[in-house]
Amino acid sequence: MLKILTIFFFSLPFLVEGKPCQFKKIPLQYAKNVTLHKLQDIYRIDIKGEQPLFLYKKDGATCGEGRYIKIPIKKIATFSTTYIGFLNRLESLGSVQFVSTMKYVFSSTVKNSFKNGKIVELGYPPRSELILKHRPDVILDFPPLGVMPTYLRPTIQAKIPVVFIKEHYEQHPLARAEWIKVFALLVNKESEGNKIFNKMVSRYKKIEQQISSVDHKNRPVTLVGKLLHGVWHAPAKKSYLVQFLRDLNVEYLFSNKTAGRLLLPFEEVLKASTKASFWLPQALWQKQKDIFKSDRKYRLLNEQLKKNIFSNSLNIGVHGGSDYWESGVAYPDRILSDLAQIFYPKIVKKKKFFYYQKL
Repeated sequence: MLKILTIFFFSLPFLVEGKPCQFKKIPLQYAKNVTLHKLQDIYRIDIKGEQPLFLYKKDGATCGEGRYIKIPIKKIATFSTTYIGFLNRLESLGSVQFVSTMKYVFSSTVKNSFKNGKIVELGYPPRSELILKHRPDVILDFPPLGVMPTYLRPTIQAKIPVVFIKEHYEQHPLARAEWIKVFALLVNKESEGNKIFNKMVSRYKKIEQQISSVDHKNRPVTLVGKLLHGVWHAPAKKSYLVQFLRDLNVEYLFSNKTAGRLLLPFEEVLKASTKASFWLPQALWQKQKDIFKSDRKYRLLNEQLKKNIFSNSLNIGVHGGSDYWESGVAYPDRILSDLAQIFYPKIVKKKKFFYYQKL
């Protein structure tokens, strides 16, 4: 349905200055769900499963069927806090003028802009009447799961571009982070985006190199996840967090399970956890007492685990907004730095934690 709606008002000939469009591919190192191309002052962004997105600087650019947006974009509506993290890295938060809800935003800059009336809430779920009233230049959203969002049809009919960002489809942290190049094109900062990413990769690889000498037999073993309604929720082998652990030569207890997300009986986890010396619950807890208060079963975990509980809850907003989930995707080197200090305190020089804290 979405493609039928978008095609009818974005059909244009494949010409630039009267000549056929011949784009040159912009190389990407890690990202697999997007491709970028450039032709003079026109960029073409192909997000897997979506119509092409053309970004142009001068009016009159036409290069085929797709969505056309003039850059730099000045009025962005973001329906995920992760996009705030990318735009913050590019020093382009001024372009964020609309959010779905402020409840889970962590950025103090965005919060202050909202208080000063520079950012408008469009509702959660987004309200189409507010979108049509304010008319953002583009809406950045994550792909719908199943039912199409109610705001989508009237928004597309009003010729307001909607771009589904799919950075979370990427498995490797550097692949997700490379989507900063997409955001850089949206705000006309291609060069800055490339420099930021290259430095990020360099820092990431440097941390990997620090622990490369660790004997595989002596590598640390960790438990990941938490109980929810009596069932243990944990990431599977091919997941974002587990890739961090793999890059640090850390053994993950359930790395042999390849399903998307694991739902395990607590008894199985309890038995397996005797091999582990670390636990990453990936929860909002601030203190150990919060853990045991939430479920008494946690008391059954071995004592060594209780001495090494680290959660990504260092910076949490009043309503649960998480700096880890907002900016962490744009700073994989910082996440890796935190984890390296957790698992290899004798090898990695102690620094301040960015996202994790010991409970």
